[in-house]
Amino acid sequence: RMTIMGPSLMYQFPKGNAIGFSIRYRAGQSADNQGIQDLFEPKTLMSPKSFTGNYRSVGVREYAFTYAHPFAFKSHFFKVGATFKLISPYHFTSLNIFNGVINPRGEVNEFSGDIQVITNDLKSSFNWVDLLKPAFNGSGIDFGFVYEFRPKYQDYEYMMDGKARYDPNKNKYRLKVAFSVVDLGS
Repeated sequence: RMTIMGPSLMYQFPKGNAIGFSIRYRAGQSADNQGIQDLFEPKTLMSPKSFTGNYRSVGVREYAFTYAHPFAFKSHFFKVGATFKLISPYHFTSLNIFNGVINPRGEVNEFSGDIQVITNDLKSSFNWVDLLKPAFNGSGIDFGFVYEFRPKYQDYEYMMDGKARYDPNKNKYRLKVAFSVVDLGS
């Protein structure tokens, strides 16, 4: 898996609410048979090898809009947030091999068998500017929350300009639990 983060912005309001915007490129590859990986690493084979298998590569770009809000109730502290994403495919490739044989010959592998390739390379090469062009085919959402039990929260409180503040450099919690659900959508 690979993720490339593009420009991102966040603004935190005085009461702790925050909004954000980000651009991200995500790609992943998978192979369901070691023989597929041997195609890409020719020096690993010493004798002929038969196999069938699939290889897939997918890349998408995302524009993400985030909102988060904290809730404090004395020794109990909650943070909730959600991200809405506009998603578009950047590339897709699927390689299906039936009755394949890899036969090593010196430093090069020779391949024989039946291959089915499905590809829709939406772009001929990777270009940062293409990530900024809006053309979205799907959407997704991430959401989550964090709970902190802070029995001694007052030990980290101090007054400044007539307002109670907390030291951001200290862990104030005795117990912290987080839960998130990511990549819901299509």
